[in-house]
Amino acid sequence: MVLDTFSYHLTRLAGLQARQGSEADFSPLEGLLLYLWQDSDAVSLVYDFLVSLALGVNPLDGYRIEGGVSPSEVSAGAAPAPASEGGYAAALEDCASYLCAYYGVDTSLADTVAAALSLTAGVAGVEVESVCQLPDYPNGCESASTVSLLRTAGFDVTLKEFVDEYLPKQDVRITFGCCYGPDPQQYYAGNPDAGQGGWGCFAPVIVRAIQAALPEGSGYTACNLSGAELGELTMYLSLGVPVAVWTTTDGKPANEFYQWQSYDQTQTYLYPKNQHCVVLCGACPDPETGGTVYRYMAPLTGEVETMDSQQFSLCYDSMGCQAVALLPDALARCIRCA
Repeated sequence: MVLDTFSYHLTRLAGLQARQGSEADFSPLEGLLLYLWQDSDAVSLVYDFLVSLALGVNPLDGYRIEGGVSPSEVSAGAAPAPASEGGYAAALEDCASYLCAYYGVDTSLADTVAAALSLTAGVAGVEVESVCQLPDYPNGCESASTVSLLRTAGFDVTLKEFVDEYLPKQDVRITFGCCYGPDPQQYYAGNPDAGQGGWGCFAPVIVRAIQAALPEGSGYTACNLSGAELGELTMYLSLGVPVAVWTTTDGKPANEFYQWQSYDQTQTYLYPKNQHCVVLCGACPDPETGGTVYRYMAPLTGEVETMDSQQFSLCYDSMGCQAVALLPDALARCIRCA
């Protein structure tokens, strides 16, 4: 997963620079990526570099990086004194130059490699506002996650205000044993309040709710990122943007569903019983497993929790790869917002 992310960032950065009219020849980067996928030793070297950088350690000298990311996570044994000179930017430059030389890539592309290293290794520190849905909103994970996004971006919105004033809702009713309700792509089914029947909603509903909650000229845009792979979502984390993602309450893929009909009985809707929505706020290499660990704010507790990439990916995929982010307008203009 880490190599997926590095490859994604390297490819995207090279493509962006090429479109901006750069005279550099980026074709050697394609050879580098192909080489990485074919040579396990080459993969190990890049992975070791990324793990060290994520922990705030310069892999070339083993010293702590002055001003490195997540310094609180660096163990005493992993970061011997003195500190590596030059700071994090210098360490990235040195690592990129080393990798270019090692793999026979033109050193003029070192800046692109350094940027890809930074985006991949430095995504573990997005701080988000904690919002707990309990006890008032036992079925309000989507709303709590969204309020976290809004508060993190600096908007003063309470969970009650969001549910009462901005969340599109329609009732679910039972008549003669049959359940009738709205399309969860259009409305929240029921009401997330305690004591009232509430099921949930999907990403388009949350996008509508955010757009309603944002004041005119806010400088932000709600973007539906559904369909994106988890590796792509780490790009937003690296830019300091958390992402609301649809996953499950028990860490298992969705496999049981509620069912109800549209009010006019022309449509049948399915909704996963273990559906959940959380705020993805970090990802970093895991030295023990060789994979990636994702960090997320869990609205059931308001605490930041972790899950390995394989398990998280299975849950995310089972929910249809749904994700929503609140992006600054300048960034949103560069992204296709569904």
